[in-house]
Amino acid sequence: MKNACLRLLSATAISMLCAVGVVWTCGPDPAPLPTTTTLDPFDAAAFNRGELGVVRPRFRRANLAMAYRVLGAQPPLRLRAEAPAVAATFPENRWRKLRDGVLGPSPVPAEGRKRRMVDYVTPLNCLDDAFLTAERTFALRERQFGSGSAAVRDWTRAQDAVFANCNEEPLLLPDPAPAGADALTRADRAYQTAAAYFYGMLYEEAARRFRAIGDDASSPWRPYGRYLAARSLIRTATMGAAPPAESRQALVAAEAELRAVIDDPIASPIHASARGLITFVRMRSKPREELRALASRIATGSSEMTWAELGDFSYLMDKTVGDTVDYPYDGIAEVSDVRTTHDLVDWTLALQGSGAVARDRAIARWQETQTEPWLVAALWHLQSAHPAADELLTAAAAVRPTSPAYSTVAFLRSRLLVVLARLDEARPLLASLPDAPAPGISRETVNLFRAQRLMIARDLDEFLRAAVREAGPLYRQPNTAEFIASFDEDAAAVLDDRLPVDRLVDAAVSPALPRRLRARVATAAFTRAILLGRHDAARRVAPALAAAAPQLAADLDRYLRESTNEARARAAVLLILRTPGMTKDIRGLDDNYSVDHDEPRRTFESFAAVWWCGAYPSVQQPAPGDAQSELIHYLYPSHNVPYPSFITAAERAAVDRERAALEAIGHATTYLAEAALEWARARPTDTEAAEALARIVAGWRRACRDVEKSELSRRSFQALHRQFPNSEWAKRTRYWYR
Repeated sequence: MKNACLRLLSATAISMLCAVGVVWTCGPDPAPLPTTTTLDPFDAAAFNRGELGVVRPRFRRANLAMAYRVLGAQPPLRLRAEAPAVAATFPENRWRKLRDGVLGPSPVPAEGRKRRMVDYVTPLNCLDDAFLTAERTFALRERQFGSGSAAVRDWTRAQDAVFANCNEEPLLLPDPAPAGADALTRADRAYQTAAAYFYGMLYEEAARRFRAIGDDASSPWRPYGRYLAARSLIRTATMGAAPPAESRQALVAAEAELRAVIDDPIASPIHASARGLITFVRMRSKPREELRALASRIATGSSEMTWAELGDFSYLMDKTVGDTVDYPYDGIAEVSDVRTTHDLVDWTLALQGSGAVARDRAIARWQETQTEPWLVAALWHLQSAHPAADELLTAAAAVRPTSPAYSTVAFLRSRLLVVLARLDEARPLLASLPDAPAPGISRETVNLFRAQRLMIARDLDEFLRAAVREAGPLYRQPNTAEFIASFDEDAAAVLDDRLPVDRLVDAAVSPALPRRLRARVATAAFTRAILLGRHDAARRVAPALAAAAPQLAADLDRYLRESTNEARARAAVLLILRTPGMTKDIRGLDDNYSVDHDEPRRTFESFAAVWWCGAYPSVQQPAPGDAQSELIHYLYPSHNVPYPSFITAAERAAVDRERAALEAIGHATTYLAEAALEWARARPTDTEAAEALARIVAGWRRACRDVEKSELSRRSFQALHRQFPNSEWAKRTRYWYR
């Protein structure tokens, strides 16, 4: 349900916008630019070098495995890709050309290489290697039997039948070898017939025939027979509809066939592939044994490993305990058995698990081992007072800055100090932590430290300095990563719904904010001040807005030069109508659309928000589970960002009054249309009123609006053409919109 416009709104806003009678314009989802990440580290390359930053429970399990190794004082894994397969350029097309050269063009060429299975799954049935093998065999048979010979034609016709089974056609078997055919032709036909059953997804028969080929010492295909029988059994287990017991039996049989291949010296060219398939099979037939072996290699084995092998750890963990995080630890079946597989497995389960049992397990294991991986796990679970808190805080304070655990432990130590209200200890700790990226200190780590400083800010300037984060990466130029100043959802929640207008103006004029963020805050402050009739506040913030958004300078100067509040209100309405990017709300995370606008947009643009939506609280705080930012999850478990300590009770009361007034105003379209109509009524010859009427009609279909108030669009259109029929604005405005 979340699309372009809805991503800019809170969960509360979304629920109210979905009510009957509200219409809005939306486009494709924008791509958020995070200040923190969820599944993978912000800087994956640095992480893989051992610069872990803040290790988090929601990381992919492959990332956690790497972190465990490094936290355990082992060198980081040197990850390499598997040897790439020989590149082939459209081997199917080359085969078709060879086939047509022998048999002539097919009247109805078979198309597609997918065959539907149960549950509408349609895997790629015939891989490129099948066509490459056919191409190589064709060349061999031409040399053996002669180009254009009957034997080559028969072989090609049989192979054409094999590939007919790649798609949705009924099973088509090659014709039997001609009577009196030589041994090679008979061997080829046996192999082709087995392959036809294989691609026809009749795997049991295919396995039987391939096994017979493997037992035929005279067949040139003998080295591949047992291997292909194993592949048939693997497909039976993984791609068919066999019951679990039969699937397990098929995998056990497949492993036996593959071990026979490895024991056969004649099959040496495919030994490596057979070993890879044995790993594939055992991961499915004996996942716990494979998990134990792989975890041991990751934790303390050689630093050489492939990306695929590291990914296998995630697969095996998912297969053993499930693929979710934050699961109830005590709900894992046979958890006491699973966690004894290896300390890495135990650590991953305890770190990602939720509830008192996971917490107690992490603390107990740290007390037993006194290792940094378990210190990290134990600290992650402490978000309230606990008897072990002082012991853990003492251990955390002893972690040296040179340790790969330092950033994680410092983050968790300060978090726990804040939870325990020991701010006199938390503040100097946070002040000592880096506030700019440096070797070993990523942007994301700095962003997380700033989020913690924001939680305990003692005044507005401290808050604003902590509110500025670096988001990205953004690639506006090829291979060039940019990082931009941005707010995250914690800062946006406070700025949007925890500050009265006067404090928002203070934030807008503060030099603590960079220009693009000052423009964002000043835009909201000015708009809110106008909506609330607070021209004193609007006049105070207008110069800051003009400096941050020079495109608005002329309109703002006009506003400041007006001598009465009525004239100021008209000037402000015209400014807002001329500027679709004017809004009363302050967004959090940037995305690939918003980064291109350091100032409020002066034109309507596809998929960009227009003015503001109303009739709902402007709270930006996401509902639990709905946050785009990970720091909300880790620092505010209730997803409720509280008032800063420097906001007084009187200011909180002011926030409540202003919020109620803004809710009563509703959508921008309603407010602006009513203002434009009143302007035209009070000043029937004012040509700027014509502009106001035309702009509300133009913006009506692009912005949030209530369809029950569509008469405002119609009335604006009628007033424009009745009072200003010869104006340029009337000529431009030929239609009105609901």
